[in-house]
Amino acid sequence: MSDLKEPKRKWSGQEIAQEVDKIIEARIAASPDGSHDSQGDIEAIEQWLLDHPGAMKPGRQARALWDARDKARRPILDDPELFDGDGEIPTGAGRRVKLNSATIEDLNAWQEIVKTEYAAATAAYELKMKWIAARRRDMSRNQRFRTLGQVMAKKSA
Repeated sequence: MSDLKEPKRKWSGQEIAQEVDKIIEARIAASPDGSHDSQGDIEAIEQWLLDHPGAMKPGRQARALWDARDKARRPILDDPELFDGDGEIPTGAGRRVKLNSATIEDLNAWQEIVKTEYAAATAAYELKMKWIAARRRDMSRNQRFRTLGQVMAKKSA
């Protein structure tokens, strides 16, 4: 047995993503209902990163890797031909389930999440539109204001 240490291995982004998939797929396989939770996933990814020297801020990296995977696994539902049973849907409190394993309860939970997200996005859109309309009114009422910066400087003065 050699006392030489194995050199640090440089992992590609694709290799890391594949390892993250393996970690989460193992957690899904171990789950009785085929679901997994973000916190447990992130902790498992962080542990994997800690076991592989070179990780900078493993907690942040683990979260970023989980977020990227989560986004990539969201289903595309615009075209029924694009149905991917391995796509994952949120069902609450960081929990995810594959479409192939989704129950009526999971679909109901997802629907409520989508409604909440839609309401929040709509409210944010309406707030932006009101803000823009108010600044346009400010500029229209006072011809001295040629730029938004001038309007905002006047408001803060």
